[in-house]
Amino acid sequence: MVEQMNLMLCETAKSEADIPNDFIPQRKFDGIRCLYFNCSGEKLFFNRYGKNITADFKEIKISDDFKGIFDGEVIVLTDKEGVVEDFNLLQNHKSNKSVASYVVFDILQHNGQNTTKLKLTERLALLLDIATHIKLKSENLLFISDIPTPTWAEVERQKLEGLIYKNPNSLYEFKRSKNWVKKKAWKETTGEIESFEISDSLGFTIEFKPNVNPAITQRVAVQNPEARTFIQNNYGKKQLFANVQYLEITKDDRLRMPTFKGFENA
Repeated sequence: MVEQMNLMLCETAKSEADIPNDFIPQRKFDGIRCLYFNCSGEKLFFNRYGKNITADFKEIKISDDFKGIFDGEVIVLTDKEGVVEDFNLLQNHKSNKSVASYVVFDILQHNGQNTTKLKLTERLALLLDIATHIKLKSENLLFISDIPTPTWAEVERQKLEGLIYKNPNSLYEFKRSKNWVKKKAWKETTGEIESFEISDSLGFTIEFKPNVNPAITQRVAVQNPEARTFIQNNYGKKQLFANVQYLEITKDDRLRMPTFKGFENA
């Protein structure tokens, strides 16, 4: 069942026009997306790639009162208010002994009944009802109703990952869907390109020193044939600077999820 099951994934908003006014905003979490199963007496967590990660998060204990399938995110919170999560701590969860939590934001099955054909508002109402009955009997379990939805200004100030906007009437689709739209709090930096390497017919890799942290040389893979031609024709003739988008600076001073946006002086 797990091997055949995909998760409902978001499209990316390119601008505010991509986000319909009636969509429901929810906090976007910076963690490991996974499904929780308790359908046959065995409690299991599977990540979005179908890997069983149950043994990695033994501190998350969900009451036997719930029988079904949750969709959510495993995160590590770094504050008592439950506002800030730390992906770096989560990545090294086993060695740093940090405590993970599971945030439930959707439900696929309840007491043997398929809930994916319910509207999102109906699924959220069901989750709210379930939460009132099992949360106190569980450990390190949160529900989306426990998490206040921040404004975009709060997302930027608290350095959160972003927001997801969801169609209130949408069913649960096992694919990437325009009924869920994500907006990430990307940051941008510029830096001089120190070298490049052709990787295939379309792509190349640059090494550059980002202005936000010039002590570190960062590698960024690029898949853009026009940019590839430009750098081949101009590298060595003049200084080239790259504009790169990223989520955050990691504990080892790297740019997390760097994405090439273009040349500063193209």
